[in-house]
Amino acid sequence: MTGQPKIGLVTVTYNSAKVIPGFMESLQAQTYANWQLIAVDNQSKDSSAELLRSYDDDRVTIIFNEDNIGVAAGNNQGIREAIQQDCKYIVLINNDTEFPANLLAEMLRRLLELQCDMVVPKMYYYQPKDRLWFAGGKFRRFLFWQIRHIGLDQNDTGLFNQTVPIDYAPTCCVLMPSQLFEQVGLMDEQYFVYYDDVDFFLRANRKGCKTYYLPHIHLYHKVSSLSGGNESEWGLYMQSRNAILFLRKNYPALPQKLGLVGQQLFLLFRFILKRDNAKTFAIRQRGLRDGLRMPINRMPINS
Repeated sequence: MTGQPKIGLVTVTYNSAKVIPGFMESLQAQTYANWQLIAVDNQSKDSSAELLRSYDDDRVTIIFNEDNIGVAAGNNQGIREAIQQDCKYIVLINNDTEFPANLLAEMLRRLLELQCDMVVPKMYYYQPKDRLWFAGGKFRRFLFWQIRHIGLDQNDTGLFNQTVPIDYAPTCCVLMPSQLFEQVGLMDEQYFVYYDDVDFFLRANRKGCKTYYLPHIHLYHKVSSLSGGNESEWGLYMQSRNAILFLRKNYPALPQKLGLVGQQLFLLFRFILKRDNAKTFAIRQRGLRDGLRMPINRMPINS
């Protein structure tokens, strides 16, 4: 480990027992040895806590919360702990992922070569392993900063094999210098889950930060294996609520109104076209109403 800067990996666990072994096997196989895992457990009800404790490795730090405080707040706990442990670089990473042994070494090498602020690997579904989940990300600026996963659900034919700057990436696996949080701030805990990463990358872009997509570094994501995904009732509600919260936080009055009208029309069309049933439509509407009622956190999110 001599001469290697310490990389802190921050992951939030919640009933993650079925994915922790694969994640830890990938992590402990890394050719880059100077890493520290900060696992923040949000009161798991399964054997996640026992599994995490079973790893006899000084490079594993576990924070146990008495309540489920959400992904954004859990990430912030982990980021603060990683900084306190003198980690020069931080990776925000999901524990429902598996990855090759060169992930950390290659991500750091490319970050330094590109002299950028953040780097993100190509991400595949865990099954089938040639199906893309993320091959770059863009903000749709004329659609109120909604995001798009480039290559989503496509088979990997080599079309997305260029190292390119990107606007956005999910915090499924992102490497950055720890000092970046002094510039951009931490995750906005108001979101709890969903849109916290969108908000973070929008703030980073507005600060002039540069992010690169690395197509030759791979990660495999067990998408929605833990949360049930954004098509669960809870996921639908949070997506709808946080879309409005994000709009209200980041736009002035007139674009806000236009965006709200657009969101309502979008939900209505989904219902008319029978993409949503009456129950799903009601859940989305409840999320929209709650997003309108919530106070907005406009204060700097300091580390």
